[in-house]
This record gives sequence, structure tokens and C-alpha cells, in this order.
Amino acid sequence: MRFTFLAVSCVVLAGALAGCFETVQIVTVNPDGSGKLAFETQVSMPLDLMTGEDGKKPDPKEMSKKMLAELLAKSKGVDAWSDLSCDVAKEGQIRTKGVAYFSDLSKVEVESLVIKDSKWTKTDKGGVLELVMDKKESPSKVEPKKLTPAEIAEQIKARRAQYQQTRPLTASFMASLKIDVTYILPGKVEEVSGFTKTETGGVRMVVEGKKMLELMDKVMADDKLLTEAIVAGKDPIREGPGEQMVREGLFGTKGPVKATVTGEMKPLFDYKAEMEKAKAAMPEMLKKLGVEMPASTAEKSSGASVEK
Repeated sequence: MRFTFLAVSCVVLAGALAGCFETVQIVTVNPDGSGKLAFETQVSMPLDLMTGEDGKKPDPKEMSKKMLAELLAKSKGVDAWSDLSCDVAKEGQIRTKGVAYFSDLSKVEVESLVIKDSKWTKTDKGGVLELVMDKKESPSKVEPKKLTPAEIAEQIKARRAQYQQTRPLTASFMASLKIDVTYILPGKVEEVSGFTKTETGGVRMVVEGKKMLELMDKVMADDKLLTEAIVAGKDPIREGPGEQMVREGLFGTKGPVKATVTGEMKPLFDYKAEMEKAKAAMPEMLKKLGVEMPASTAEKSSGASVEK
């Protein structure tokens, strides 16, 4: 589940009037990488301060349908959904719940959950779960900018001014931002780095907005980091700290954020049976919610069943 400051920035921009953002996710992983993601997300977004294109206040029921439709349409790597709901109160509290079934953890991207990529690798002795901080990208062909010291200093000044203008709003949102993810894994958790072991034998990670804001403050106060970003043509505000700073600042580790599992690797649940039951119930569930079946899921439903 890919974690980047860019993803969080998108959430901040989308909910600029938001009072809080909290998500609790429980990811159950089978030895072959199949599994399910149970989630509950709460957002506060004052509806009385919002207007649609027609100038009218949003209707909570229609807003709920739209949010669920976008969740289903934009998510990737999901074979079926169950227990979906989205409640929008007139005061602006939005609670979204559901379960997503996936055949390959590394391909899962669930819209609006911020955490988007993790990697599960089965080994001879068990398996390894690793949080993918940033996907490797091909080297940039863009030539570094040739700037004079005076030009760099002027850009640093401008970026800091821009950051200070947006920081109060960002800080108010980050103060209550919390991402809580627990992985229930097959086998026995032996070693962890960045994660913490749970009493039930899984691993957990908690990311808080306050720590993210502290990291951004460090970046914007560091002349060297800002100079490197500007010369490379990057936006330090949008892209945030580098991978190493994120690991140390949010997860307390200099190495990869991962958990090593050993022992007998039995499936934690029958993926094929549970997923197909959920898929069969989807049309009726979505009908009650007033949401259309996603094209990608409809295509899978007409094809061969998944063998897991």
C-alpha cells in the first residue's frame, strides 16, 4: 500500500474544509497473497459551507451514492466488495465502511484510503510483508536547472512563503489525521522493522498527521533539501520529504518497513468461497445503495472464477 505525501496532499486538498480524517483498516493476508481489507473511514466536512455547481447545498443521500460510486470505480485490484455503506450526516460527518477482496495484495489500490501499496512475498521459510514507500521510477531525462545562487535563494524564499500561507489550514487538518492499519498474517511474526507486533500475532502501523507536519516543517527549514529539490525541478511542498526521512520520522527506522513471518503457512480463510459469495451478493447490495456495478467487476463476474 503505497504511502506518499502526495497522496495525503490530495486528501487535504479534497477536504480543505475538513475537521478530521481517521481511517482504521484490517488487512487479512493468506500465504498466496490473496486476502481482504476491512475498513472504516470517518471524515468531517461541514456541508453548510459547501455548494454544488448549481449553487445548492449537497444532498446527503446523493453525496453518499456519489462517494461509493467513486470508491468502486477508482479502486484497483479488487475482485469483490461486501458490507459497503456510506452515511453522510447533515452536520457533515461522513462514515464509509466496507470489505474489499483481493487476489494479490501488491496490486490493491483502494481509493481515498491514502495507504495504497504493500508487498507480500512468500519465501521458503514463510513470508515477508513490506511497505512500499515509493515505487522506483526510471531516471529523469530532465536536465537539472542551471540557476545562480541568487535565483535559488529567491525560489527558496518564495516556496517558504507559499508554505506559510497554506500551513494553518494544513495544520488544522493534520491535527486529527490518523491512519491505523493492522495486518493479520499467516504463520508467526518473527522480526519487524517500522511495524509493531499485535497481541493477536499480526503487525500494526499508525501514522499521525502531527508527525507528517513536523517532517514538512523540517524540509521547509532545510536550505540544502530545498536547493536540491529546486535544482531537480521538484515541488518540495507537494512531494514532501524523501523516503529516508519518512521512514525515520514516521516509522522510527532507517531500513525498510517490513515484517518477517515464519512457521506453518495455512490460509487464514477460504478466499475463493468467501470472495465468490460476496461477488454473488454485490448486485443486490449495490441496488439497495443506489450504485451501479463497476465495469471492471462486471467484466470479472462474466469470466472464469478465481482459483484461490
